[in-house]
Amino acid sequence: MKLKYFIITLFSLSLAGFSGCTTGVNMTPVQRPQNPTNVYTFSCKAEAWTANIVDDSWRVYLVIGGEKHLMNRVGNTRIFELDYQVPEKVVSASYYYEFNYMVNNGKTLNPQVKTSDLQELNITNRFVNMIDPDRAPIGARVALTGRGFSKTDVILIGGVPADTKFYSTNSISFIVPALAAGTKYPLQIQSENGNMDIGTFLVDPARITTSPDAISLSKGEVTTLSIRIPFRAPSGGLLFNVSVSNSLARSVRMSECFIKEGEDTTSIRIKGEDVGQGTIYLKASGYQEVRVPIAVNGNGAIESISVNDTVAPLQ
Repeated sequence: MKLKYFIITLFSLSLAGFSGCTTGVNMTPVQRPQNPTNVYTFSCKAEAWTANIVDDSWRVYLVIGGEKHLMNRVGNTRIFELDYQVPEKVVSASYYYEFNYMVNNGKTLNPQVKTSDLQELNITNRFVNMIDPDRAPIGARVALTGRGFSKTDVILIGGVPADTKFYSTNSISFIVPALAAGTKYPLQIQSENGNMDIGTFLVDPARITTSPDAISLSKGEVTTLSIRIPFRAPSGGLLFNVSVSNSLARSVRMSECFIKEGEDTTSIRIKGEDVGQGTIYLKASGYQEVRVPIAVNGNGAIESISVNDTVAPLQ
């Protein structure tokens, strides 16, 4: 078939018994990447709107191109599937589902027929066939391979734009932006023609390393705490939330902790202002919290410190 658009004939919608009421859920994506065989799986779920439906009486058809195709039931579920070969060069198709079943009225079995709403299928030569890796921490570079990429494409993770690099129409990459870790986010490609869903992406917590891993200083002394992250800071840089346990609320003062965009290290100056001991807490979205024991006293010795001390914000 040479037609660009593959539209079903709708004369059957006017036949008796077709109420037009939706009695199922379409499970077939609207956007499907083109494949060499032109075979695509259509899937739907039949909804039992009354308890009197005879479960094994379901017969569900895919109606496309003016033809009916009996679908296959998946096990004991009410899900029905069919692999259908779309004619060559077709890029868009309209279709619907026809649901046939029996209703038990106690004495007789009455056949019923309902149809779904009209559905759309769009076949595109723009798709992603690999996301490598499919999970990573903030700042990691992730590669995508597929077809139809352009220089204006931007990857969105949970709606947040990621720093995207174009290599070719078959390859792009992005850097994981600053997002809360431990969550799967929807992944999309944003282009001039709209957003295309390409899957999900899990942001793993990243590790922060400090040097030294414990601090000892005297009252009035100034020292430096170095901080490193495993990847370069994303666009806009990375700001850490710094706090101390209540026992240190008046014992130390520190500078802001910020890693500039494209860098992976920074340092903060810490001044001992009064005798005390406790913990410094470093937090950033998407990173594991770091706890650095610290003692401010005359001899610089660090005694046993509880990491469960209550936290006081820095003044």
